[in-house]
Amino acid sequence: MLQNNLLLESNDNFRIIFKNCLERVQRNPEMLLYAINKVNSHLYEKYERDYAMEYRNYHGKPKQRKERAKRTAARERLIRQGKVKKGSSKDVDHKRPLRNGGSNGINNLRLRDKSENRSDNGHRKGEKQSKDWK
Repeated sequence: MLQNNLLLESNDNFRIIFKNCLERVQRNPEMLLYAINKVNSHLYEKYERDYAMEYRNYHGKPKQRKERAKRTAARERLIRQGKVKKGSSKDVDHKRPLRNGGSNGINNLRLRDKSENRSDNGHRKGEKQSKDWK
């Protein structure tokens, strides 16, 4: 009998709290958004990238190191020719990507905005990026 009274009593308390919250939210709707954001921030863990694992699994592989060396050589070549400056906001892009058999020839290189070059990643429109390395 005592437990039933406690349960009913706690339900009454819950109703009172809920009613008070509802009144406050109706007066100030931003309060609801604030409360929801506070709750959400505690529900989700912040994702931390494991750079060492990425290097081991992808960037440190001999094939990727070789391709990175080719990309660096291409940029240095255009710097020597005066087409791009060190620290420029432009990327040196391979028209036909190295991974698709492209070369470092001057006819295969072009300058592009960083955001433009990095957004398409050498993929054609509608083509999905392979994420096998993750």
